Amino acid sequence: MENNAHKILIVDDNEKNIQILASLLSEKNYNVDYALNGFDALKLIDTEDLDLILLDITMPEMDGLEVCKRIKENPKKKQIPIIFLTAKTDVDSIEKAFEHGGQDYLNKPFNSKELLARVKTHIELKTNRDKLKNTNKWLEKRVIERTEELKRMNAEKLKLERQFINSFIEAQEVEKQKFGEELHDGVNQILSAEGMYIGLLNRPNQDRINDNAELLNKIKELNLSAINEVKNISQGLMSYQLKRNGLVQAIKNICSDFSSTNNITFRFIKKNVNEEELSDVIKTNLFRVVQEIATNIVRHSLANKASIVLSKLNNGRLKLMIKDNGIGFNRIKSDSTGLGTKNLERRIIFLNGTLDVNSVPNKGTSYTIEVPLLN
Repeated sequence: MENNAHKILIVDDNEKNIQILASLLSEKNYNVDYALNGFDALKLIDTEDLDLILLDITMPEMDGLEVCKRIKENPKKKQIPIIFLTAKTDVDSIEKAFEHGGQDYLNKPFNSKELLARVKTHIELKTNRDKLKNTNKWLEKRVIERTEELKRMNAEKLKLERQFINSFIEAQEVEKQKFGEELHDGVNQILSAEGMYIGLLNRPNQDRINDNAELLNKIKELNLSAINEVKNISQGLMSYQLKRNGLVQAIKNICSDFSSTNNITFRFIKKNVNEEELSDVIKTNLFRVVQEIATNIVRHSLANKASIVLSKLNNGRLKLMIKDNGIGFNRIKSDSTGLGTKNLERRIIFLNGTLDVNSVPNKGTSYTIEVPLLN
């Protein structure tokens, strides 16, 4: 028994031909059905799952070429192999058979061994194509499933990374505030007391030498400068000015403080920004971003001008652009720890934002940051 499942449709207007073919195929355990004309054949093809069609070319009303053409126009049935049965031996008829989608042809009267061999070959080819098609479908399904699994894993990974970054930034803020309070309440009080004692020592006294008095005045001035510097550091570390004054005023304070204590002019511009639309998370992180970039400009860029522009874009994003006219990024000395840059990147990633840095030697550096308003 060579097979017990494959179904073959015989289409021929000659019943005797059908009987001969059906007898040969049944002996090989093929499941056989038949139709005497093209119309009945198309109806059967629409409702049956076929493995092969033996199709006579010459039939009344609708010939085999037209039947073949209609089968190939049906997306669900066009893969069924078709062997034409023809008494014609001219090249033109054979060419038309292949042009209309036939896979093979047999001349009448046909040889039974040749017929069975070709039937077997085309059914095996179809079976292998079906297996390959099913394998491809299975592979496509697995690829889709695996892709979705990777998406879920990446989403979970991204979620965990954001949670870690958030916790890291929050811990930094707490430590900075704590350190700022200690710096302000401890070191600042000591320096203030020292300044007071120096002032007492500098009171007019006939026994003191004028040079000593001048020296004490210089010490007092240096001491006052140290106190101011400590205050500036303290304000930079503590976020109370941000909470008290808001983001815009806090950035203005940065510009004012850096401009007054360094040989550089900072200019701040605000465009269409409503602070009520900004969450505390956005305010805190953008404030630190401005602080870190401005500090880097003052320390390393050798610039004498810098600008900070905060604007709201039409696409619902917030844009922060910071520029300087310094020596350019490739000549700026990087911090040995790299913490400033890493913190900057962490904050922008945490805000689902983007960072673009453009630097030209001797013409300055620009930082362009965009973040969505909703975070």
